[in-house]
Amino acid sequence: DRKNGASYDLGDNTFTCGRRPDALKFWAMYKFYGKQGLGARVDEKVQILKVFVERIRSSNGTFWLACDPWPFNVNFYYVPPRLRQRMLVWKRKTQQEQFPKEQGTTNN
Repeated sequence: DRKNGASYDLGDNTFTCGRRPDALKFWAMYKFYGKQGLGARVDEKVQILKVFVERIRSSNGTFWLACDPWPFNVNFYYVPPRLRQRMLVWKRKTQQEQFPKEQGTTNN
């Protein structure tokens, strides 16, 4: 059973869509770069991802992470200027409710 409108889906007829072509592309990369080269490329992408996440976190509310990043997936959204201040206030309030200060301690 196919979804309604599937006859208009051109992806089924293209080489780049699907698991078999992905497996072929991976095999070709493995043959070209080898085990060490492919590993180095993955390590490089992980470092780029970490820099990207840090830029999102340091964007002063312009961008927010939708959830914690996990390998090769970073979900984020843009916050328009008119909502940034409200979102930052909401975030502070939410954090204070989740992590109330204990009496007699200070937060440095």
